[in-house]
Amino acid sequence: MPPRIHVGIFGGIAAFTLVELLSVVAVITMMTVVSAPVIQSVTGSSSASKTIEDLSGAYEMARIYAMTHHTYTRVGLARVSSDSSVMQPTLIVATIYSVDGSLTNDDAASMADDTKWRLTGNVRGFGNFWLYDSLQGASPSTADDSKPSDTDIDSFSRFAGRAGVRSFGCIVQFNPAGEARVLKSEPTRYIKIGVDQPLNPSAPDTPRARNPFILRLSGINGSVNVIRKENIL
Repeated sequence: MPPRIHVGIFGGIAAFTLVELLSVVAVITMMTVVSAPVIQSVTGSSSASKTIEDLSGAYEMARIYAMTHHTYTRVGLARVSSDSSVMQPTLIVATIYSVDGSLTNDDAASMADDTKWRLTGNVRGFGNFWLYDSLQGASPSTADDSKPSDTDIDSFSRFAGRAGVRSFGCIVQFNPAGEARVLKSEPTRYIKIGVDQPLNPSAPDTPRARNPFILRLSGINGSVNVIRKENIL
């Protein structure tokens, strides 16, 4: 059978359709995530930039995966205090997707079932970083933004390497159109995810305020913008 050829809108020959191009991007992104370590230790401003890049990439990958596979994805965050399993406070992220492409079975028990909700790639950990809902963006203002901790989606559990099985309760969901939300039945305009290094690793509730950042997701199309220290209150 001869190869399939796509004709462009101007009469020329196009190499890929948009769906194929998005699929390639999704595969490349997934390969990057899968090849990464489960827990990585990160400190300093350069590592903060790397965390911004990797965490933003996790949400972008989830959005693209949902669109290209016509399914629902859920990105969950878990905060793990330093203990016998991890040497420092660690922010862990896991992305799962609905195998049948629907929300028919989306309770906690179903999301724990790998035949119904499956990981898109490895669980990722960011050592010495923590989730802070208290971080507030000044430009643009995030005062009215939703937060992953506001979700009414059930928590889900996944194995996180040496951190063991963890529960992910701060959740952002992407639908097949790329829309992002934290509540099942209510659209979200913006979602903020505030991240910083703890001032005291043994009591991580207070941010260090040296390299804070906020990931701001558009609820309409799931795009990710970064608000850095100079624009944070």
